[in-house]
Amino acid sequence: MERVTVGAVNGVPVDLAAISASENVFRLGFFLKTGREPSTPEEVEMIRGQLRAYQCNSIRGRVISAAEERERQRLGISVTRQEGIQDYQQRLRRGNVEKAAAAARAQANAVITALDEVAAGKDPREVYSRIVAPTGLELRHWEWIVLQAARDPTSRENIKKFAVIPGAIPADAAPGGWERNVALERVRKAVAEELAAQDPEFARFYRKREAGGSISEAQVRYVERKQIEWWQQRYREVNLVIYDEELARACSASIQSLLGLPVAEKTK
Repeated sequence: MERVTVGAVNGVPVDLAAISASENVFRLGFFLKTGREPSTPEEVEMIRGQLRAYQCNSIRGRVISAAEERERQRLGISVTRQEGIQDYQQRLRRGNVEKAAAAARAQANAVITALDEVAAGKDPREVYSRIVAPTGLELRHWEWIVLQAARDPTSRENIKKFAVIPGAIPADAAPGGWERNVALERVRKAVAEELAAQDPEFARFYRKREAGGSISEAQVRYVERKQIEWWQQRYREVNLVIYDEELARACSASIQSLLGLPVAEKTK
């Protein structure tokens, strides 16, 4: 597939494929709500609009990540791989993720087995009642899966991915996003401390809340507003350029309203 660059964030190219999702994802959402495929021009256009919104949110996420990374470097914050794994393991225990992962694996394996029976000529609804329903998957979801499996053989491979979801991270796991989560948490705390050093009122409200104390709704809003304003300024410092004029127009209002970031357009 040809690589299509639609913009850049701090000089790093943004490829169209990297910020997009399959249109089938949004068609699935429509099907689950209505029980049918989108058919009218208005419905098809709505699906395309959802895809465009996804692309805009992806660009926004890259801007946020660029600002966060700049602050991490400025503050000299680093996280070891082991610290990241330990933090993630704690989150797993708190959220009972291992149980959820086991349920997802069981459901995916049941679906794969059921699809094999459907491919062999068995009635999809009978197979659903016998194999899939006990896992908690709704009938309408199963019907969509059968439809997709008939239309796209690769959809089965996607289901297989859920059959191997790990319930925990082994000690020799490759580096992953959990290190970044720990670093980001430290960055945001460090930024809050900088704000506290500059704003006594912020310091009083913020530190009381961090210590487990109760603050008023107005005080919560004050703390959050100060943090949002600080980060929005950092977002404005990110150099975002969108080459694709249609994408720039579609995303400009969203980015400006959420981040206060002017979008530069550039014609190829």
